[in-house]
Amino acid sequence: MQQGAGQAQKVWLQGNRTADGLLQADPRDWRPFCIYPGKADGGFLVKVFVGADNSRKLSFGEHDLGTQSEVICKNEPSGPCASETRATLLSATPTCEQHSCACEQDTSLLKLEYMREMMGIVLPVCQTMSSGVRALVVGLGGGALTNYILAHCPDGTKVETIESDARVAEVATKMFGLQFQPGVSELEIQDGGKALQQRIDKGLQSVYDFIIMDCLVAGDKVPESCRSQGTIAAASKLLRPQGKVIQHVWKPQLVELETVFKKQFGNSFRLLPVDNTEINFVLVGSTLIS
Repeated sequence: MQQGAGQAQKVWLQGNRTADGLLQADPRDWRPFCIYPGKADGGFLVKVFVGADNSRKLSFGEHDLGTQSEVICKNEPSGPCASETRATLLSATPTCEQHSCACEQDTSLLKLEYMREMMGIVLPVCQTMSSGVRALVVGLGGGALTNYILAHCPDGTKVETIESDARVAEVATKMFGLQFQPGVSELEIQDGGKALQQRIDKGLQSVYDFIIMDCLVAGDKVPESCRSQGTIAAASKLLRPQGKVIQHVWKPQLVELETVFKKQFGNSFRLLPVDNTEINFVLVGSTLIS
């Protein structure tokens, strides 16, 4: 198991133990409800969880217990999602293509701490802008960040979301309560780095107030296309004056990505530890007033 995945597993286990140190008894909280099998081109397994509290979680990779996205659904579970049983083996777990379960996503809160850290940067800015902000989210997950921005920023806010894996986009709409609306919330299925560069190639510059990079694959790794110097440089060009690139990273890749951000943003770069575990970080790069 890669180091990042091992750290994620440790955090997951700590967060899913009862007071006496035992794992939570309800299998809905730690056995997947359905899966998207790994793809022939090397794509990783996608696991979807429907918890006892009707939460929905995504996890990537066969052995990785880290959570890439988590939302709470306000409605009662229905249809197959109301089932209290889960397969004990991944090989016996049904594929997600077979299921669709309604979710009215609770946008009053964010379950994952790194997401709260990110939105702690976005919300104080967007709530002072009466016409709303324009944000680009790279990495969809279950749509928690996209929906949270739209729910808490003023009318006129527009969020574009880029997701490289069509399976993730499908499950986000079928089971996580994500909805898209032209001109308000739009989705592009594309590699994150390529999507940013294509915007530059089309002549776009200074169009976004925030670019939020929540781009992870199996092993809790940020892929090359979301961490290269070229990608971060493209993101910087797409920002409006005083705009911000905000990126989530685990410790094994921190030094590499920190070097990229420092080179691009200089003294306007900030590094924010997410919690006291010292394994989870948010990087922030800001553009200067021209």
